[in-house]
Order: sequence, then C-alpha cells, then structure tokens
Amino acid sequence: MQKQTSQKYPIHEESLRKFLIQKEPIDEELWEKIKEKGNGKKEERESAITLIFSNYRKVPIEADDLLRNLASQEQPMNVRERLAIRISKDKTKIPASLYFDLIETLSRDPEAKIREIVLPEIQEWLKPLTEMQKTLKAIKDFQQKPIYKEFEFNWLTFLTLDQMLTLLGMHKKGKDEEIKKMLMIVTRNESFFKNFLKDLSGIPIFKPRLRVLKEGLRAHVDGRFALSIPCMLAQIEGILWDIAYKKGFAVGTTIITSKGKQVSVKGAYLLVDQTPLYDLMTDYLAEFFLQKIYTHKFRHSVLHGRNPNYDNAEDSMKLVMLLRALSEIGKNC
Repeated sequence: MQKQTSQKYPIHEESLRKFLIQKEPIDEELWEKIKEKGNGKKEERESAITLIFSNYRKVPIEADDLLRNLASQEQPMNVRERLAIRISKDKTKIPASLYFDLIETLSRDPEAKIREIVLPEIQEWLKPLTEMQKTLKAIKDFQQKPIYKEFEFNWLTFLTLDQMLTLLGMHKKGKDEEIKKMLMIVTRNESFFKNFLKDLSGIPIFKPRLRVLKEGLRAHVDGRFALSIPCMLAQIEGILWDIAYKKGFAVGTTIITSKGKQVSVKGAYLLVDQTPLYDLMTDYLAEFFLQKIYTHKFRHSVLHGRNPNYDNAEDSMKLVMLLRALSEIGKNC
C-alpha cells in the first residue's frame, strides 16, 4: 500500500504542522549543570536562571519544576527578582501554563519591588481577557449545540481551542472527509511518529509499554493496519487500567454503580463508565471509547478474531488519536 504524503493534500500542510508534538532539544551536560546550580547557594540559583534564559529559545519542559521552585517565597529575594526580570524582559519563549503560574506567584510576592517588575506583564495580558472570556463562553455554548455534539471528532481533547474551532469550521462546511484525510496524513507522518514516541518516553505510565507502542505506531505509519489496530486496542485498555490503578482502582475493585448496584470492576467498559475515570477523560472522550471503541462491532470482533477484515486506515488513525488523548491524561498520573 502506498503511503499518503502531505504533498497530496498541500492545502493542509499548515494544519499538519500544528498537530506535531515538538520538544526543545536538551543539552544533557548543560542541564545537569543548571540543576546543580538551581539547588545550590543563592548566587548559583541566580546563575541557573541566567543559564536557562540564555541558552534556550524556548524554556524546556524539564525546567518547569525548577523555575516554579525558584519563584517561591522561600527563595532569597535576589533569586526571585532575577527570575521576575528575565520573565518580563527576555525574549525566550515560555510555555503558557508555566508562564501564568510564575507570573501569578511573583505578583503575590511580599516584596513590592518584585510585584512591580511583573505588573506590566499582568496589565498586558489583561487587555485581551474580555475577548478571551467571550471566546471561552462561545466555545462552551457551542459545545451544547447539536452540531458540536454530533461532530465525529469532538473527543480530540488534546487540541487547542483554535485547532478545534478550525476542525469545527470544516465540519460545518461539510468537509468531514477532508478532516479524516488530514488526520490520517498527520498520524502517518514520520515527524509525528518520532515526536510522539519521544513524548511518550517522558511519561512514566507509558514507559513500560513503549517498545510495544513503537511497533504499533510504526505499523500504522507503514500502512500495516492489520497489526496496528489490535496492538493499539490492547495497549489502550492496558493504559486505562494503569491510569485507574494510579487513582485507586484495580481489577476486581468493588463499586456502587449509578443504578445502585454493587459490582466488581473487571472490564474496561465498566471501568470507564462507572468510575472517576469517566470524569478524568471528560464526557466526549469517554463516550467515544464506550460507543465507538469498546463495542461488539469493533473491539470484540477484532480481539476475539470474529472479523478478519478489520484492517483500515481510518480506524487505525482513530486509535492513534485516542492514544494521543490518553497521553495527556497520563502526564498527570
């Protein structure tokens, strides 16, 4: 089977790039030096901040905990001040969640001097707040409309608001088939494959499965869907159990269902449908798994060998996207 390429659908090249997982490369030797200084004396901690903002175009995710710690009120004033200055004046890109956390912490600093340094940042970000609130309200309202509820890919919970709105716009124009083609191109792209594996390798709950997941994802990229589909089906269920275990649920755990019955959780359907895992996944992702994946027509017929003609690109792509969504949940386990 011939591989699909982005050249075949050039109109979606920009959309394809948005989906790729990108991670700033880390100089291991430099990073060890930064960590050592970040836990050293006052002057060394200041030096760690300088090294981070001087050596990276984008603050690496490995620096999240270190920078949050250096912003805390337990740190010497000069350390907090150095961080406030670098955040406010430097052109190094900072991930949004980390940026807002640091700004919020420093804006509550007991030293007026530090609060004044980050005040312009807060004022700058408050300007579009009203528009942002309007957008979020519009999204929330839109999610209640039939067109969103019936959208086939409303369960792609890892997408940004802009990306989801783009897909919804295409859906409203009747371009569902183009959306599927785009997602199939994205998930079979070599850059996506490499970046996704790299991302998974940094998530502890995924590490034991990395070797098998690599084989399943490789089969998907190569168009060997007869191998990718059962591989990912099995691993996805295992991952759901791993996540549940971290939240206190194991095979055989006794629960009281929404109908008041006492049952033992032994299958993935009940695990997702009747435990806190449902809320963790959110409605749309959980319902996608329950109604489209864990069914007699799909999951059971494939894994029980009842359907020998299950191999197709679309179902394989959806399992990759489901795996991608679960990886976001796994990061918090």
